[in-house]
Amino acid sequence: MRNGAKLDDFGLPLDGVVHAVRGAVVDVVFAGPELPPINSALVVEWDRPTVLILEVHSHLDQKTIRAVAFQSTAGLARGVSVHASGAPVTVPVGEAVLGRLLDVVGNVQDEGPALPDDTPRRSIHALPPLLKSQTGATDVFETGIKVID
Repeated sequence: MRNGAKLDDFGLPLDGVVHAVRGAVVDVVFAGPELPPINSALVVEWDRPTVLILEVHSHLDQKTIRAVAFQSTAGLARGVSVHASGAPVTVPVGEAVLGRLLDVVGNVQDEGPALPDDTPRRSIHALPPLLKSQTGATDVFETGIKVID
């Protein structure tokens, strides 16, 4: 069993199969009595070099969920296995990501080195920092774009 995999009420892994694909919208059918919670991440392990991450958007009925794909679904077919991660979609945060090009799920897309393993991650649904904890500056903010500066 995968580490951190979501389990149903009977202690079995919460796995499903792709039922329908409509662009970035994917319907997944689960056999167990429990469905993954809304906003939780699903992992599609298919014949591509990287896994496809889905996020549960809604429960359609007692066995089917509707999810949104965060990467391309080109080539995704009915019957492909889907695994519930048991956690929300997270992205890396902190000093290590400053100046880096990341995709929507936090994979490095530039030619730089991989992010360190100890880079902290936050849920994409985490609450924003409180306004009073943010600092304001009255200095000139240089954007690096000559027309604006």
